[in-house]
Amino acid sequence: MIETGKVSFKDKSRKLIVVTSTTKWEEIPRVRHQVTQQLTKYYNVVYLELPILLNQSSLKIYQVDENLFVYISNSNAFYHKIISYLWMFIPGFNTIINWVYSLLINRIVENADYSKYTLFNFQYNFTLNSVDRKTSKLIYFCNDDFQGNINDSLKKKINSYFEKRTIRSADICFSVSSILSEKIYKYNKNVHTILPGHYFTIDKVNYKEDRSAKKISACYMGVINNRIDPSIIREIIENKSIDLYLIGPIEDIDIKDFNNNANVHFLGSLINNELKETILKMDVCIVPLKISLAGAQVTNAPNKLFQYLACGKPVVSIDYPNLIPFPEAFVYASNSPQMFVENIIKAYKDDSENLQMDRIKFAASHHWDKRGETIMKMLNI
Repeated sequence: MIETGKVSFKDKSRKLIVVTSTTKWEEIPRVRHQVTQQLTKYYNVVYLELPILLNQSSLKIYQVDENLFVYISNSNAFYHKIISYLWMFIPGFNTIINWVYSLLINRIVENADYSKYTLFNFQYNFTLNSVDRKTSKLIYFCNDDFQGNINDSLKKKINSYFEKRTIRSADICFSVSSILSEKIYKYNKNVHTILPGHYFTIDKVNYKEDRSAKKISACYMGVINNRIDPSIIREIIENKSIDLYLIGPIEDIDIKDFNNNANVHFLGSLINNELKETILKMDVCIVPLKISLAGAQVTNAPNKLFQYLACGKPVVSIDYPNLIPFPEAFVYASNSPQMFVENIIKAYKDDSENLQMDRIKFAASHHWDKRGETIMKMLNI
């Protein structure tokens, strides 16, 4: 990613899409990044990180490739926190900030030498102001149960109002689960479910027949934060036949208990081929998140699931109530920490070269390229 100071697309015949999200572009790949990468195959894309300072001069512009530029706010953490709070929880300020952002996006579009654009919005509390609107279509993509994650009843009510407004104003809505789509359908009938996918291409498995006298390598990929169920991690750590590998950044979690164990290994953030090659070396992949999370109740398939299966690995997971069906020995649902560890051992013992190939073949139909083709057909722009 190179700082450029201006947006200059090579092929101006492509239509322009502006993606809005509070997810930073350089975070580990999430649905926002994966969808955006698909959009760049068909359109020129500007990715705008929100919230931002309320003037264009505060923004830095980076080029990711010839079809993708990223706007990043050059604001300090304190300012970012204040703006975020006002924008997300105070209706009057939300209206003013959205109005300013709408005008700012228009300026960004003009500076890119476009007169029209499509807004692809991942942010539930952002709605374009009607002043001098240059959009050809408004898209809202819902990738989580945002209101379910808020405990304060007043804040939940305010945010619910924001999201309903965003849903109603959209020409097309997408969500990552059928449960979320059902909720959106009450306010916008043009809603479609797009499950997460993967980017991996695997030609052969990494299976070894002789696995005697070997510890089981269990791998978690994702942000290491308080969404992880500590009781599951403790149960895994106490079993000395398992080595636990954690891939991802550490956020908002005390890891001192993890660090005191020789069978816990932090690998840091990995992406692309390095991530794929690391997962291929593992025996079992895991999803040890808290089942009490709002997102867990609406999930049809967690984002990391198809990445695991694309590498041929068995997956041990919490018992998601709305998980889509999978073939036997693909996903081992666990309803307690003890069962979680038992399933890690069972998945390891059940595994075979044929099963790994079956998982890879199954995951091939869930590649992000196929998801992208589906999205493009629905956008029709």
